[in-house]
Amino acid sequence: MENKRHHEWIWLQQESNHQSSLPPLCIQIPIRKAKNLFHNGKMTISFGKQKLEVVVDMHHYHNPFYICSSDIYTTLRLPKGAPLKAMYCKKNHTITIGPIMGVLTDSKTLNGHSFSTIDNFCRELTEVGKKKGLFTFIYSYHTLKNKQYYGYYFANEHWHRIRSVKPHFLYNRIHSRNIIHSATYKRFVQYINKQIPQFNKRFFSKQELYDYIDAFPLVNYLPKGTRWNKDNFHQFLHTYNAFLAKPVYGSQGRGIFRITKTRNNIIIETFTKDFKKFANENDAWNFLQNKLKTDYILQEELSLLSINGKLIDFRVLTHLQPNHQWKVTSVTARVSDNHFMTNLSRGGTTASAKKILLQLFEKDKALFIYQLMEELAIAVSCQLDRKRENTFIELGIDIAVLKDGKLKIIEVNSKPSKNEHRNFKGVRPSAKAIVEIARAKGMEWMEETCPCKVLESSH
Repeated sequence: MENKRHHEWIWLQQESNHQSSLPPLCIQIPIRKAKNLFHNGKMTISFGKQKLEVVVDMHHYHNPFYICSSDIYTTLRLPKGAPLKAMYCKKNHTITIGPIMGVLTDSKTLNGHSFSTIDNFCRELTEVGKKKGLFTFIYSYHTLKNKQYYGYYFANEHWHRIRSVKPHFLYNRIHSRNIIHSATYKRFVQYINKQIPQFNKRFFSKQELYDYIDAFPLVNYLPKGTRWNKDNFHQFLHTYNAFLAKPVYGSQGRGIFRITKTRNNIIIETFTKDFKKFANENDAWNFLQNKLKTDYILQEELSLLSINGKLIDFRVLTHLQPNHQWKVTSVTARVSDNHFMTNLSRGGTTASAKKILLQLFEKDKALFIYQLMEELAIAVSCQLDRKRENTFIELGIDIAVLKDGKLKIIEVNSKPSKNEHRNFKGVRPSAKAIVEIARAKGMEWMEETCPCKVLESSH
């Protein structure tokens, strides 16, 4: 707490054309703040590794901004336009511009001035960040792993590649499992974790869902599941009429097999809608054993809600708040395309969760189920946060509502898709939520790593 009293958060603004021209490298501060900021007529402004000594003056304008001469912006290569958030340290008389959020992608370069499926989302983060005083730079893993802080900044409807600075908060959107499971990436994570707070840097496996949600009453909301092996496969065949084989690390429905037992056959259906019939259990086992090249789990098939033969489940997005509590940001129904999976990448569509529930249940029960889904998602988020502290700021929790109204947790996604709202207009709630937590944690990091701590420890 003592250290926080050394810091004051302020707003910087570039001098406007209608204002009188400021002297070179000059910053004008509100007169009511002069006694706190005036130090021998000079102070230092820093942006990343760049530092600039400036002359301090006072202004009498009726606004709280600290007005900078244009050459300060030019010299430090600051984005122009929106006001900038900054931290003033009263110990070392330095203004540090930030916080800065980095969004880490696996894109090597911009493809046609677009970041593929997360381009719109990155633009939204930038738009919200400007209003909150948060810089947003998009970084490529392929340059950041070499400690080269080149990033992209969105302005004037274009992405601009600039030599940006080290962020104070890193939001990891790397989707490539080949990258994340590589030795190079593991070394990169170890290095970055010492430099910058990084979140959602790893996938959340289907097996971990069972390992971490192991306490009453949450465990009752899990479908019956177990590790893939021959004994468990035969046991499931004798227990369930239908069940699924899912890759432990999988996404978008890839690699999932549906196993159905009839009187005369065992039918194995693939995620591409192909299917094969087998007369006995061993033939079915041998077929799957040759197909499953990675770790798998077996999971009972749930009796999902359906409309016109199309299965329905629900994606609940949760986000960590600056007060370290989890909140539900959105709830969306996902409707299958006449298939056993609702994934949008497999032709599924989205719909209003409340509207779907109100079609299938009477009003009071529909609203009760909706509220219970939110409470379940929060409980799951808190449990996983306790198990993997300081790892996630965002989770996508897939929940099944059974025909009798009961709920089951299908899986948890630590990198939920940002391409599901293709027709979404404006800024989606998840972008606002991520900016809020990035801003709060970025400010905490700036205060914790301020050089004034070194000054204090030396005395």
